[in-house]
Formats: sequence, structure tokens, C-alpha cells
Amino acid sequence: MTESKRLVTLFENLYNGSPWIDVTIVSCLQKLTAAQASKRVFLNCNSIWEITNHLISWRSNVLQRIQGEIIKTPYHNYFEEVKMISDADWENTLLKL
Repeated sequence: MTESKRLVTLFENLYNGSPWIDVTIVSCLQKLTAAQASKRVFLNCNSIWEITNHLISWRSNVLQRIQGEIIKTPYHNYFEEVKMISDADWENTLLKL
């Protein structure tokens, strides 16, 4: 098995499979509504939705880098404000994850 395939499998298991920690990220996030995921619990902290988008972007980044691509991390480190907040948008984010 190639290293990239091994990492893809580890990501798949962690996000929505059978991870070694016995809890998947997707199963926990699916319980949240868009309103809950977008809420800032503390003023200077990211929302769950922003953290989820960060996970999506970094997973993509890692997989591209192990294929030899040179990627510059953006200044915001993949933490961007979520502007479209609806249950459909949250579902789309979970599908990307």
C-alpha cells in the first residue's frame, strides 16, 4: 500500500469509518444543526463549522503535499468566517468532510 493510500484510509476511518478512537468526527457533527455549528461559544474562538472547514482544507492540503505538490498555506490558515448559514449549507459541509 502506498503512503498516500494509507493516509487516505486513515482519514476515511477517522472521519466516517472505524477509527482507533472508536468515535468518528462525522457521527458527532451530524447531531448538530447549522445554528449550533455556526455559534461562537467564546468571542475570539472559531465556531465548529469554521473548524470543520479547516479540517476539510488541511486534509486536502496534506493529501496534495504527499503527491509532491507545493502548496502555500494561506494567511488565514484555512479559518474563514462562514457566511451562508442554513441546514442545507451545513449538510454540504458534512458531505465535503
